[in-house]
Amino acid sequence: MIDQNPTITTVADAAIFVHCTPKQAKRLEALSSIIEVKAGYELTKEGRLGLEFGVIIDGIATVSVAGNDVATLGAGDHYGEVALLKRLEDPDRAVRIATVTASTDMRVAVMTVQEFATVLADLPEVAEAVRRAAQERCALTDAA
Repeated sequence: MIDQNPTITTVADAAIFVHCTPKQAKRLEALSSIIEVKAGYELTKEGRLGLEFGVIIDGIATVSVAGNDVATLGAGDHYGEVALLKRLEDPDRAVRIATVTASTDMRVAVMTVQEFATVLADLPEVAEAVRRAAQERCALTDAA
């Protein structure tokens, strides 16, 4: 169950980046920007082009596939890596596999496609963690 009021401090506090060194964490922080979104805002839309990767700093989001809610995300969770990895390999396949909608007002650390590509190129250990997470997400959405 998601804690209704958790927060993390930076993008580097996300579960996916738990094994980062302080130097890697600093690089992740430099390549991301914090945005605020209101409840109801669609962070991603299934079938649309993926333009950013995000880590939830605080707030709650709902993930849906084909109109069915499949997961809830909270502070420290991430989204968007699948479409961005696909975009870097083949821009024609860079569509979102799910819709992620803010259930509450949120703060999110986001990276553009270029910033995300820089992370993958500069931090191979982080890139491997992101690729593993994407594989797990694809398996979950295929089962949904």
